[in-house]
Amino acid sequence: MFHFIEKSLSTGNTREFERPLFPADTKALLVHFIECARALNDTAFVRKRDQTKISIHMANDGRITDRGSLPADDEIAAFLHRLRPIYLNNEPTNFNRVANVASAHFNDPSITRLIRECKRHYDGRASREVFEIAAGGMVINSQEFLDHYLNALEYHRDPDRRQHIDRVAEHFPLDAQKPFVVLLLVMRLNAINKLASFLLTCFDREDGRTLTLEMA
Repeated sequence: MFHFIEKSLSTGNTREFERPLFPADTKALLVHFIECARALNDTAFVRKRDQTKISIHMANDGRITDRGSLPADDEIAAFLHRLRPIYLNNEPTNFNRVANVASAHFNDPSITRLIRECKRHYDGRASREVFEIAAGGMVINSQEFLDHYLNALEYHRDPDRRQHIDRVAEHFPLDAQKPFVVLLLVMRLNAINKLASFLLTCFDREDGRTLTLEMA
C-alpha cells in the first residue's frame, strides 16, 4: 500500500490515508510515460533553456518583432519529436490520459487537486491567470493556439489549422508567434516533469515509506 500524509500549510493540520499499489499494467504505462519524459529532457531545447529569453517588441507603427533569444529551429524540432508520445491524443502516454489514470487510481481529493494543477499548467490555463494575449480572435497563450500552430506548421500541414494561424499572423507575424510557442512548450515541459516526479516518488515508496503531500 501507498501511505500518504497530507499536511496543510495554512492550518498545520495533517491527514493520513492509504491507497493500493498500481496494478502491473497501469505501472507499465506510467513507467513508459516517465521514460518519454526523460527522453524529452535529454534535448538541447531543455539543456540550454537558461539561454532562452522571451522578448516581444511592439513599435509605434504597430509592427511586432521578436527580440529575444530562442532555441534553434532544429532544437525545437527535436524537442517536438520527443514530445509526440506525450502530446498526441491517440498515444497511450498522452499527458492528460496518464494524469487521468493516476488520478482515478488514487481516487483522493488532494491527489486529484495536485494532478489538476499539473493539467492547468500543461494547457496554459495557469498562465492566463497572470496574463492573456489575444489576436485574430484567438487567445495565444492557450492550448487551442498551440494545437493549431503545431498541426499547421510542425506535426502536420493542415490547411484548416493554417487558416487560424494566418488570422493571428495579421496581428502577430509568424516570427512573433514563435516566442509564445516556446513559452507554451516550456510550460508543458514543467507540467510533465512535475507529474513524472510525483510518479517516481510513488514508485520509490512502494515499500510503505510515507509520501508527504504539502497542500496550500
